[in-house]
Amino acid sequence: MSLYDTAVYVGAGLDFIPVFKFRHIRTFIYADCMPNYSANTDYHEFLERPKFPLVLYQTMNRLGFRKVLCDEPGLCIYVNIKNGTTIKYYTNMRFPLDKENGSFLYEVKNASVLICCGHATHRSIIEYMKPGHKLFIGNNQTIYKSSLEDGEFSIDLALEEKPDLFEKYYKIHITNDYNYWDLENIDPSDFIRFDISEHATLKDLCKRV
Repeated sequence: MSLYDTAVYVGAGLDFIPVFKFRHIRTFIYADCMPNYSANTDYHEFLERPKFPLVLYQTMNRLGFRKVLCDEPGLCIYVNIKNGTTIKYYTNMRFPLDKENGSFLYEVKNASVLICCGHATHRSIIEYMKPGHKLFIGNNQTIYKSSLEDGEFSIDLALEEKPDLFEKYYKIHITNDYNYWDLENIDPSDFIRFDISEHATLKDLCKRV
């Protein structure tokens, strides 16, 4: 079993690129505030995305995943029928506002890989992850900075406290023509064209190359 076989991704939406680009990761803990919320807000009717669970289900099926029966409300479990990769998807999960939600934190304690693409995950997610060195996965379309308000992820602030927290940083190079929300005909082969670069520091990862 790999040391880095479980990843957590808050604010994942329908981004399944890491699942297909990092084959050594066997379990993905996904979380998103849809369908009832947008970001870390209170409930508002105009923010509802009630079709998200159905879109998630349809997307998973196209990507070769099948839904597993689960009794926990707001948790959808999908397993790849070919290689057994598992995605445990928590919907309506506003971390850290809803961090007591079900078994989410219990699952996160097994994660040693942090995926932070697009959404600025609250930096406290690190406190709940598996102790020891970790891997970081980002992409070239995300800005990582310390000026975020209200304790959002602020990865560089976290590194000032624990500079050796992450052993390696990986950057997925997303092409400008890719649309995360246009997934009607998505296929895993669509992800092959995305390159991955490995970096030793956050500063290297953030270079615009």
